[in-house]
Amino acid sequence: MSIDFSSDSNFDNGFKSDISSSDVSLSTSGGSASSSSVSSVERSNGGDSLFVSLNNSFDPADGETVTLTIQSSGWQNPSDSSNTYDGVIQFNPQSGGAQDTGTLTLTRGETEAANEANADASWDSGTTRWQGQELVFDASSTTGQDLSNFQIREWDDTASTFSAAVGDLETEFSVDSSTRTRVISTDNFEGNYVITAANSANSSQREAVITDNTGAVIDTAHNTSASPEVEFALQDMSAEFADDTVELGDSIDLEVDSNRNNYNLNISSDNLTQDQLEDVFSSESPTPVGDDTIEITGIDSEVALNATFLEEYDIEEGDEFTLDLEATDTTATANATVSVGQAADATVEFEETQINEHRGDIVTISATSEELDRYNLTFGGEDVNYNASFEVQPNDDDEVVLNINTYWLGRTTNESKLYSVDEGSVANFSQSRADLNYVLGDALYDVIAEQHSGDADTPEEYNVAVVNLQQREDTSVTVHTAPYASFNQLTEVEDINEAANEGSLTEDDTIAVKDPDRDSSLNFNGDTVVHEIEVSGFEGSYDTISDLAAHQNAGNVSLFIEQEDAGINADPINLTLPGAATGDATSMATSNTRVVSDLENDTLYVIVDSDEFVDEQNAEINDEFTANFTVTEAYEKKFVRSGAEAESANGSYTLVDREASFDTRGGEVRVSPTEEAEITGETTVAPGTELTVRARATGESPFLETADATVDAEGNFVATFDFSGVNSGQNFTASIRRQSFEDDAETPGVVGEVSGASFQVSDLSLSSTSVEAGEDVDVSANVTNNGDVAGNQTVSILVDDTEVDSQEVSLDVNESTTVESTISTSDLSGDVTVEVASADDSASTTLTVETEATPTATPSEGTATPEPGTATETTSQDQPGFGAGLALIALLGAALLAARRNAF
Repeated sequence: MSIDFSSDSNFDNGFKSDISSSDVSLSTSGGSASSSSVSSVERSNGGDSLFVSLNNSFDPADGETVTLTIQSSGWQNPSDSSNTYDGVIQFNPQSGGAQDTGTLTLTRGETEAANEANADASWDSGTTRWQGQELVFDASSTTGQDLSNFQIREWDDTASTFSAAVGDLETEFSVDSSTRTRVISTDNFEGNYVITAANSANSSQREAVITDNTGAVIDTAHNTSASPEVEFALQDMSAEFADDTVELGDSIDLEVDSNRNNYNLNISSDNLTQDQLEDVFSSESPTPVGDDTIEITGIDSEVALNATFLEEYDIEEGDEFTLDLEATDTTATANATVSVGQAADATVEFEETQINEHRGDIVTISATSEELDRYNLTFGGEDVNYNASFEVQPNDDDEVVLNINTYWLGRTTNESKLYSVDEGSVANFSQSRADLNYVLGDALYDVIAEQHSGDADTPEEYNVAVVNLQQREDTSVTVHTAPYASFNQLTEVEDINEAANEGSLTEDDTIAVKDPDRDSSLNFNGDTVVHEIEVSGFEGSYDTISDLAAHQNAGNVSLFIEQEDAGINADPINLTLPGAATGDATSMATSNTRVVSDLENDTLYVIVDSDEFVDEQNAEINDEFTANFTVTEAYEKKFVRSGAEAESANGSYTLVDREASFDTRGGEVRVSPTEEAEITGETTVAPGTELTVRARATGESPFLETADATVDAEGNFVATFDFSGVNSGQNFTASIRRQSFEDDAETPGVVGEVSGASFQVSDLSLSSTSVEAGEDVDVSANVTNNGDVAGNQTVSILVDDTEVDSQEVSLDVNESTTVESTISTSDLSGDVTVEVASADDSASTTLTVETEATPTATPSEGTATPEPGTATETTSQDQPGFGAGLALIALLGAALLAARRNAF
């Protein structure tokens, strides 16, 4: 075939004399030329024409593409500045067979080496590349090899021999003579390919070229074990919008799937400008490419690109857009279509429409909107001379949870101090002022949810809530006790709440501590002190300095725990937080002190292991301490313009010995020989403490039993044993060993039949045994438990067998109490029986209730006495002495009597 540019005067002898057959290769799309290769190349017409001879003929099929590639540095620099030349190509120019002639245009571009920086990746042996990528090949280290005769051939990685593995020729190429590099286009590659080169030592043998991750040749091989091939995969891609329609003013996901990860994507559209595309995909950080395309980098194999369609982007209802997607370096493409529909009525719902909070605390605003992907929340307004605006974006569950710090609002521009977000995000924030000298004042602050200002000239209001910002409340300190092990367990607010609910954290003014002299080998701890400090208006400042000691150092608050009545000429123990400014106080050990914050509920917990008092400060049993928490005047000045005063609160407690005793009768623990025999007692240690009670017998019938018991809120405990196999009359010793009780609380006991509690009633007395009707009478009686065990019973007060009062009575063995009550006699008359009764016994006495006698009228002389059954007619004129006046007096008397009875 011939290639002739002689008709183009600007070609200027473009073919140099050093172009050889190795610079020219032939290929066809259907493979018909696979058996043909270039045998010779001849220049003619002074370098304007080239005649190419083949070693074998071939017959291309209809529609088959014939490619003749000339890759060489053997080009003259033509004079045409456009670098475009017109010529003629002719097949079989000197043959008697079929001939064909066509025109061609040659455009001279940059050298392949100049394009190396724009390559997508390198030709790296043993790796996978994607069809369509431009790959760098670097043969600079192959001096001595035939650089003009590299071939890319198919490769069968299942073959066992080199010759079997090397397949059909895809293309031949040469490298730049100066840089010895080449950028290889892979548009038609799919499968495994290898680069082969002529062996300089044996020109008839070709070897596979092995490259590194830069594309540089590092070796050659004539075997299959070196894995010289590069696998070329075909990238697929699909794209669709999450819905066919998106409402104007809303966002929608463009879902793109591919079998490739981490690639770059070009997006274009016939009916969206580049500026519009940048706006629609603004949240994906697009980059403009060319005139009408954007590029988004770092695309995952499955990705949802956020697309927002707003009126301000010059988008209208009814618009339809088709987006064309193309991987930047492969042949993968896809498209997706979406229509813009009418905007739906948007709503914003507040979780609370009225929020009550203290000045200086954090206000939490929770809102949801199913229709909006962004809107504004405005806090305050002109009526309170302050407002803050938050452009919020809900999360995937349509939620926004915004925490506003009222301690800092209006007093700083540092956004990290002004707010935080639990759900959703804040895209933009602004406030009307940041020059306030005081914490936001107490007032009602509107919270308005409205349309984002960029979405409309006149934003639509969606909903309104209000924050009632109130003055700080008084500070208080409450002391609690908890079991010795609790110090390491109370680390979070949830732990404290759980302990309180379970009864192992109780309010108390005594703290049981260990006695270090009693048994130093036990290494046993005293109970835990929990100082509950209620302080409002502190959450906002604590949010930025979340350390109570740091606040003490900043002069905002102070906490000191000081000994009372240290003794004559003795310095009291005075303690404060680790790391805090001490003054005259001593810092407690970090290992014995913990602060847990629950300022959402205006509470701080300062937890102290009581070993701090005994081990570190040498405090003694019965020492009294007062914990003083003060909000300083300096902190109060941040809330008021004048008249600020420090505010203090105290909580006091006494250190007591760890004591425990068993309930006894006659100095002995008495239990019955049953499966659920109970040994009971009381202790000074904290409720919730777990005790291990031991019962041990020696002699002819020895036994050793243990049972666990938990101290209740009243300091009592019950340990249950199975003594069903123990003989009645068996003696034993009850104890609580190795828990720092004196003598292990050892107490003698006996197993025997126990009749139970028996409440006997005695010494019944009345405040008066004879009263007029309507007077109250006080009743008193003594109740004693003469039984074998402690018990609870209802004691009743009865009048003529009718219960008028009852009381619940709990008594230990041999314990007595006085039952008192008051009874009314308004509805009583004559002799009545007053009784006090338990379930086992009763006592009674008689009470006399006197009533007034009713006067009887005596007929006057001369007045006939009516016969029985005869009606008597009377008038006021004919009744001297018992007329209307007496009738009125009688009525008044009856009324007074009724009133008197009602009074009792």
